[in-house]
Amino acid sequence: MEALIILEGIVIVLLVVLVAGLLRSHAEILRQLDSLGAGEHHETFLASPRRQSSLGAIGARALHGVTPLGASVSLALADARGHTLLAFLSSTCASCGAFWNGSRQLGLEGVRPVIVTKGVESESPAEIARLAGAELLTIMSTEAWEEFRVPATPYFALVDNGSGRVVGEGSAPDWDRVEDMVRRAIADAGLHRSTALRKADVDEELADAGFEPGDARLYERPETP
Repeated sequence: MEALIILEGIVIVLLVVLVAGLLRSHAEILRQLDSLGAGEHHETFLASPRRQSSLGAIGARALHGVTPLGASVSLALADARGHTLLAFLSSTCASCGAFWNGSRQLGLEGVRPVIVTKGVESESPAEIARLAGAELLTIMSTEAWEEFRVPATPYFALVDNGSGRVVGEGSAPDWDRVEDMVRRAIADAGLHRSTALRKADVDEELADAGFEPGDARLYERPETP
């Protein structure tokens, strides 16, 4: 009887070790799948981009590359009106199908969508031409992917053509969701811009009155009559 109890205890310990090993393996598999983008599709579009950068500040006033047909192209990203929506897609990306097959002009005035793939060293021009069609401008440029630090596909970056700044970026499953997120990003950027303009107006009025930034007189308590 004692031997049976000992044997049962050993079996229980082995089962615990086995289950723990399976759980660790399962967690590792999920982690790997998530890193490959095979998990839940996260719909995000950050009005405050994940990196602090201005295209103008780092010298990228335009995107340079080639079309799938081999023509050189340079796309201005600053000193213009409206916004440019860069759609970073890949021919090997299963989730990009909705954007290749349903590519169309966004229903947003002043927003120009542009498809950006990696260069000819990574993508087949013939395959990209077949997928992209002729509806949207398509630029093949690995340099653009590096400039925008594209983490996965599909990925989108909304650029303010006036300042050259990225005002929103993220991913979405279809064009309709992209439209919604672009609207929010433009609205948020407009709110931030309005606040900045109001601050600039106040600073200008103070300067006209003889007050410089940090002037001690601005922090003095008013005299009580």
